[in-house]
Amino acid sequence: MDEITLMFATHERIPKKDFRHEYEASKDVDSFFSMVALELDITETSLHGIAVKMVEGLLKEEPDCSAEEALSALFTHDSVHHFNRTMQGTSMTEYGSVDYDQSWICAFASMKNLKKRQVSVARLKHPRNLGETSQEIRFIIIVLAPSEEKTTRSALETARTFATLLHEPENRQEFLDCRDKVEFMNMLRRVELKYSKEVEEVGASAKDTGSTESLASFEKPEDRQGCPIGKGVWNDIKRRAPLYFSDFKDGLVGRHTLHKLISAIVFLYFACLLPSIAFGTLNSRNTHGAIDVRKVILSQTLGGLIYAMFSGQPLIILQTTAPLALYTQIIYEIAHGLHVDFLPMFGCVGLWSSGFVLLYALVGANRIMKYTTRCVEEIFALFIAITKVAAAFESLIHDFQENIGPDCSHNVTTSEGNSYGDVAVGCQLDKALLHLLLLLGTVALGMMLYNSIHSPYLDAKKREFLADYSLPVSVIFNSFIGVYVFSMVSLTRFDVQTGPLFVPVELGSLTSTAVVTSMGLGFCLSLLFFMDQNITAAIVNSPANKSVFHTFF
Repeated sequence: MDEITLMFATHERIPKKDFRHEYEASKDVDSFFSMVALELDITETSLHGIAVKMVEGLLKEEPDCSAEEALSALFTHDSVHHFNRTMQGTSMTEYGSVDYDQSWICAFASMKNLKKRQVSVARLKHPRNLGETSQEIRFIIIVLAPSEEKTTRSALETARTFATLLHEPENRQEFLDCRDKVEFMNMLRRVELKYSKEVEEVGASAKDTGSTESLASFEKPEDRQGCPIGKGVWNDIKRRAPLYFSDFKDGLVGRHTLHKLISAIVFLYFACLLPSIAFGTLNSRNTHGAIDVRKVILSQTLGGLIYAMFSGQPLIILQTTAPLALYTQIIYEIAHGLHVDFLPMFGCVGLWSSGFVLLYALVGANRIMKYTTRCVEEIFALFIAITKVAAAFESLIHDFQENIGPDCSHNVTTSEGNSYGDVAVGCQLDKALLHLLLLLGTVALGMMLYNSIHSPYLDAKKREFLADYSLPVSVIFNSFIGVYVFSMVSLTRFDVQTGPLFVPVELGSLTSTAVVTSMGLGFCLSLLFFMDQNITAAIVNSPANKSVFHTFF
């Protein structure tokens, strides 16, 4: 039986280094520049191998210290490679737990025979899993200090200096983009100077606490004075106007930005087009062709462009949802029951809904969202997901019932005319099975490619590429299978109207009862839009996403 040993562990929260007032912080960086103990793009896979490479570079000018002694001070056991004393970035989650920043770690130790402090920084070529709270490590810092060193120059204080330099994600991204040691050292100096300079209290407050403040916390006392009508809209414009052009510029600047931009465009193209086709087909069926796929795609395009240009919310994408398709069916049935044309009543409902939404904006109704909890957001997101899954299975069930259901008298005929039992026109088992095959195949292939980022195969860039393009690749591949490999199966295409896209509706043809009913339907629809927009914005701007823009959105 293995010998049981005792291990002491402690977790202590320590403040970040203040480069403006703590003089030793800059001296720590200067000493690092003098030794240049920097390793870039290390390919070692084990923690022990990485530590050996870093320690051997540190102790070249320390003849009284051996690498074995340094490793023994850094690790808890000689055989189990687990750092003894570490420092990492943490943040509080919305559920009250601690979330570790698992992309970097700083290990430090004190040694008796060491003459002076030694610091080594290593950037790994690929993320490595080095432990429970270090599953995607890209940066490792090792700090060794003499045991007799004064407190301000101890291993802990030196580690605190370099941990402060790497604790912000944008800084680490800049370090990842550096091509060589000279560029890395220059970037390190720029980060140090950034922390050394005086910053405005407002900017510092927004930087440190913006991720946890609610939308109402951005309102200054003077913003709440005077007439409240339209005050919130005007304040939003004042806050977002200075950042309007940067919302577009930031998508084009950076080494890897173009790749991410293209992958995001391709992903969103399919993510928006597929629901438009699916719910457009559903609308066409429910409204007997009054609203077809072409009109849904056009409305998606125009609405998305206008929203992207003028909303100041670049992280939110407009999309047709299942609740709206169901609501459209309700409006159609009510219009049919009132014996009025559907399109004029649908237009009247839209006008009433727009008026109510404008009223919500003018009176600042979004302030009530500060009372919502994470539970409400998750329930709403689950509702949207369930409606989409239900719509997919409803279409599948409808296809099975149409092709092998009671209407076919339990007789089956393939698309090529080969019959089983009595011949029955229109009963096609292969069509229904192909529908099931493509549905499951699209989901399976998409999930497999998306989860490949966690796979041990291939390198990080190839896995990231597969994950970024998982949706379009899955859709295109299964579309090719359905159209060409199973070309013998007769597939039903969705109907596309060939008439004009824009036709003015005759609102004057509506009765007074229809107008009042439209007002009630418009009010309910405006509540759906209000909740959908604000809850989606709350989810996107959640502190858990660690957006550098925080709640300015």
